[in-house]
This record gives sequence, structure tokens and C-alpha cells, in this order.
Amino acid sequence: MTHVSRGKAIIVNNVNFSRESGMTKRAGSEKDADELTDVLRMLGFSTERYNDVTCLQLIRIFQSVSTEDHSDYDCFMFAIMTHGTDGAVYCTDGVISPDEIMQELKGDRCPTLTGKPKIFFIQACRGQLFDGGVTVAVEETDDTDSGIPRRPSLVIPAEADFLVAYSSPPGYYSWRNISSGAWFIQALIRILKDAGTSLEINQLLTRVSYTVAYEYISSSSVPDFNQKKQMPFYTSTLTKELFFRPKNNHAIQS
Repeated sequence: MTHVSRGKAIIVNNVNFSRESGMTKRAGSEKDADELTDVLRMLGFSTERYNDVTCLQLIRIFQSVSTEDHSDYDCFMFAIMTHGTDGAVYCTDGVISPDEIMQELKGDRCPTLTGKPKIFFIQACRGQLFDGGVTVAVEETDDTDSGIPRRPSLVIPAEADFLVAYSSPPGYYSWRNISSGAWFIQALIRILKDAGTSLEINQLLTRVSYTVAYEYISSSSVPDFNQKKQMPFYTSTLTKELFFRPKNNHAIQS
């Protein structure tokens, strides 16, 4: 993370959908997009923001990113706020698999991002299951992380160095308040503001998970939607610890 620039962050905020998609307007998402853009700029990212994109537009955005020269960048970040289902997210005109767009950034297609973190934040439902929560006794525990020694290698897997953080596990709803924003995105914004330049990415996401799990619960006049919980979920093939240390040449672009 010692390159000239932090890197590019692309933010997609889908609010309005075609009638054919069957999806409703995502009120309250503008707040999430505005505040996430601000905090990513604070961390040194050059941001590009897109609203209400089609499947083809999203594919073309990633095809363009894959052909760019990222040699002077630390990493790449992508965030999308939209409707979703298990295994796919909605664009304005239909669904697309996150795996399909991630293919464009793998080492065999985007060589200048090889060995660099590619971070995805996905705010979308992943199914129709509710998490009703469980009652547990309060217990304080200390966790330790064991580091894996670095080993020199001339070849790394094309799948290496991706981190994908979802707002919920496979099969579950994600919650969004129409005035205060989505639980996951708001927790992410808060943690990045408070500790984004000091903690490692897994520590940051653990705090995001804690915030969503312990501080949020749904409130609805519809019984089936009331008093429900949410648990963020992420997968990682990162090969190194990741910190967003402040840069001396902190020039933020939009």
C-alpha cells in the first residue's frame, strides 16, 4: 500500500428499476451513497459514482477498469447498493452475478491489479429468509489472530486477493431504513470513519459485523417483518494483511 495513489473506488447506487424487473424503488439509498463516497475519499480513493445502471453498463464499467493501468494504485474497491437475490444482484433491467463482473479483474485479465487487493461491498438481499435472532448470555472474550508467514512465489493464483463483503449471508434479507439508510452500509461508514486508517480490514469488518448484529433490529407494523436481525457475511482470498494507512500525498479526486 505504498503506491502513488490509493486507487479507484467505483460506487453503484441503483434506486429506480424498470417495470419488467419487478423491483421497487430503493428509497433512502442516496444517503448511503453520499456518505460512503465521502468516507472513501477520506481514505484516499479516487471515486467514480454511477446511478441506476443496466446490466450491460455494469459489465462495460468493469471491462473498462480491467484495461486501465493500475500500476500506480494500491488497490481497487467496488460498492454496489441495489436489490438482490441469492447469487445475483439487480441492475435496473435484470440480474447479474457478482462473479461475472469480478472475472474482469482477475490476474489473467487485469495484470496491473495482480497481487493487489480487490475489495467488494455488496448491499443487497440474498434471498427471502429472516434472521429472528437468538438470546444468549453476555460473555466477554478475547480473540487472537495468528499470522501466516509470507512465502516468496513467482506465480500466484488468478483468484488471489479478492475480498467480498455482503450485507447478509446467502439466502437472507438485507435491511434498509428509508430515512437513515441500510444497516450494513451505515455501519461500514461509521467504522471506516472511526478506524479506517488504523485497523486491518478483517478487524474493520469484524467491527461492522458486531455493529449490525448488536445495534440493529427491525421495527415494522407487519408482524413477519418485525424484530428481525441481520448478519453481514464476507469471504476473502487476500494473501496479505490490508491497512489503509494515511498517505502524505493525500490528493483526493472525484
